Amino acid sequence: MPASPAEPPSDSATPDAGVRPRWVRDIACFLAAQAFSLFGSSIVGYAVIWYLVGNASAAVYSLGMVAAMLPQGLIAIFGGVWADRHNRKWLVIGADGAIALATVGLAVLMFRGTAPLVAILAVLVLRSLGAGIQTPAVGGMVAQIVPLAHLMRVNSINATLQPIIFLVAPALAAVLFDAIDLKWIFLIDPAGAAIAIALTLTIPLNKVTRPDADAPPAYGRDLKEGLAFAWRRLDLRRIMWLLIVTFLLLVPAGNLLPVAIQQEFGGDTWKLAAVEIAWSGGMMAGGALLAVWGGLKRRMVMILVSTYAMGVATVALGLSYWLWLLVAVTALFGLVTPFFWTTAMTAVQETVEPHFQGRVLALANLVMALAAPLGLLVFGPLADRISIFALFLACGGLGLVATAGLSWRLPEMAPVLEQDGG
Repeated sequence: MPASPAEPPSDSATPDAGVRPRWVRDIACFLAAQAFSLFGSSIVGYAVIWYLVGNASAAVYSLGMVAAMLPQGLIAIFGGVWADRHNRKWLVIGADGAIALATVGLAVLMFRGTAPLVAILAVLVLRSLGAGIQTPAVGGMVAQIVPLAHLMRVNSINATLQPIIFLVAPALAAVLFDAIDLKWIFLIDPAGAAIAIALTLTIPLNKVTRPDADAPPAYGRDLKEGLAFAWRRLDLRRIMWLLIVTFLLLVPAGNLLPVAIQQEFGGDTWKLAAVEIAWSGGMMAGGALLAVWGGLKRRMVMILVSTYAMGVATVALGLSYWLWLLVAVTALFGLVTPFFWTTAMTAVQETVEPHFQGRVLALANLVMALAAPLGLLVFGPLADRISIFALFLACGGLGLVATAGLSWRLPEMAPVLEQDGG
């Protein structure tokens, strides 16, 4: 599809554009935009989590986590269709703006003194819907900007930047949570979104060229084609099953760490922050190591090994009866997480044709967003009735058994040809 005058094509595939290729400037700008957006959202997210942990049961806390994740998965598959049909930049900008408006709305309710728990849950749902539209567009946008040979390292750099934010955000959120009212914290998110939108506007990006570009939009057909494409590929099916194992059994256990702190060690804010900082620090180290190393060329092997590692870490959480041991194991859990998710996302970007990437990434997001809330709906109420350590042991053990069942006949993943970033 020809580029519009307002959106000149990106030269991401051009190896020599002056002193530095244009794609380096564009991806740096985009990663910075995402960092500002994520920083504001993370501070608000941690404050809401701690508010629910301190003012509700584990079941209500789990309901809040479901509200924050499930809508994202339900809308993501349609977000993937839109990401393959429309300009991904404008989808990212629109989602950022909508999420910020929802947060401002809740802040206004709190300033008026009329923000019950149901209002908080409703805004979590709206924010989740915006994230579901944005996520496949972000993944596809990175693949448009960055040349194929640099995708793993760029994704790993992003996987390093995000934990830095997650390292700073909980510490700042803890200070703000104890110092000011929750409604003032909510105003940080729209400020970050405004900066993110301004930066994203500077990046030239066109719609992805499609074989059926001249045909009228048919979103139902697009959705069926995307699902059929993912189903035909053994490697993509295997990744989806490993995502189910990870987000049904292992991630819910990690999400219940604040409950473990509350039940077993007292719910002091600094203890909650210590666990979040350990998780983020581990992820930062894992992302940096992956950025320097570049990972195994056999992507499926690395995805599988990292799934085993997360299962072992979950079992270790069940044996962490001392606070600082729990913090250390959490850091190790965070360390191996980028090796799973960053590799899986990069494998999709490397091996899926550009006009299918949004839908495949959205399908992965759907699997995650359905599996994780289902796990929380089961394990959250159980955490009110049985030992949280026994729950960690059960989740980790089941995860290891399921991963072993997916270890046979690992498929190879062949990269697609280099594509133009415009």
